Amino acid sequence: MTVNSNFTIEDSYLGYEKTLPSKLKVGQAVKQLDKKIRIDGVVMKQKMFILTLLQKGFKPKFVENYTYVMKNGEYSKPKDSYQMEHEDLSFYEINKTLFDYANYLVDNALISPTIAEGYIETERAEVQLGIEREKHEEEQKKKEEDLAKEKEKQELEERKKLRYSKGLKIYSRKADSIVRNEVTRVMKFFADEGYINDDALAKTEYVYQNVKNRVVSTLADWSSILSALEHAIERHRSGKFNLDYIDTNVYMMYKVLVKLIDVDLDGTDRDLRNKVKLFITKPNIVTKGNRPLSEILIDENNLGSKEKLLELASQMTISDLNTSGHIYLTYHRETGESDIYGESDIPSTHVKVEDVSVKLQHVFHRMPDVSKAKPDWNLIFYYLDSNLEDVQ
Repeated sequence: MTVNSNFTIEDSYLGYEKTLPSKLKVGQAVKQLDKKIRIDGVVMKQKMFILTLLQKGFKPKFVENYTYVMKNGEYSKPKDSYQMEHEDLSFYEINKTLFDYANYLVDNALISPTIAEGYIETERAEVQLGIEREKHEEEQKKKEEDLAKEKEKQELEERKKLRYSKGLKIYSRKADSIVRNEVTRVMKFFADEGYINDDALAKTEYVYQNVKNRVVSTLADWSSILSALEHAIERHRSGKFNLDYIDTNVYMMYKVLVKLIDVDLDGTDRDLRNKVKLFITKPNIVTKGNRPLSEILIDENNLGSKEKLLELASQMTISDLNTSGHIYLTYHRETGESDIYGESDIPSTHVKVEDVSVKLQHVFHRMPDVSKAKPDWNLIFYYLDSNLEDVQ
C-alpha cells in the first residue's frame, strides 16, 4: 500500500476527535482547532498553537474565579479562566476546547515530535487505506451501475424485440406495401412542394425502414395504435397536422397508420375505436387483403414473372376494357387472403377490391413516367399497389 505523504500534522487532530461523544461535538471542536490566529506575526491553526506551546514548556491550567487588575485600577469580575502557563508565570488565555485539547495531548504523551509523528504515520496509513477503500467502493459502485445499465439496456432491447415480434404478427405483406407506398407518395409530395431536396428524396428507402419499424412496434397492442391515431386526429382537428408542428418521421408514421387502418380523421371517437378493434382482430380485412397486387400478378400461380406482366400489359388496348372478362383483385371475406380472378370466376367467399384490367391499362398506357421499353419496376409496382387517385 502506498502511504499518502500529503497527510501531515496540519491535517491531524492526533485522535482527539475520536474522544468526543457526537458528530456535533466533533464539528464544533474541529472548527475551533482549525481556526487560524496570528501569534508574533506568524499565522497558524489554533491546534498547532497549542502543540507548539506544550513543546515550549507551557502547561494547561484552570483558574477558578480568576480576576485581574483593569486599567482603571479596579479588579475585573471573577470568572473561570483556561490558560496555557509557563513556569516563568507567563501565560496565554484560551477557550475550553483548546484547554481540553491540550490536556488530551499531555495525557496521551503526544507532545514529543517523535511520538506525534509516529501517530501521524499511523493516521497516514489509515487515510490511505480509507482512500483506497473509497476508490474501491466507487469502482465497485460504478461497475454495479454499469452492469445495471447494461441489464436495463438489454431488457429494453428485449422488450423492443418482443413488441416488434408482436406487431409483425398482424403486419402482412399488403400492410408493408401500404407503408412503402405511402412513404414514397409523401416523400414525392415533399419534394414537389420543396420541403425536401433530391438528396433527401434519394433516402426514401431509409425513411421507409424507419417508419416501418415505428409502425410495426405501434401495432404491438391496441392502446399504442389508438394513442397514436388519437394524437394524429387531435393535430388534424387543431389544424396542426403538418410538418410545421410534427417531426417528419412521426408525421409519416401518422399518415401511414391512417392509411393502413383506413381511418377517417373527421370521424367519431367510436368510429376510430371500431376501426382499431377490427384491425387488431382482422388486419387483413381492414387492409383489403394480405398481399399487394404487384406480388400477386407475378407469382407462379398467375403470370409468373415481370416480363410476362409487361407482355400482357403491352398487348392491352382501350377496346379490351369494353369487353367482359375483366380481372379483379379480391380478398377472402374471412381470412383476408388475396388473389385475382376473372370477373365470372370470383368465388362468393371473396370481396372485390379493384379492377386490375383498368389499372394495368392506366399504369402502362396513361402514366407518362412509365416506360415499357425501359421499365422502372419500382415505379410500376408503386403505381400498381397504390390507389390511382393518390398518385395522379
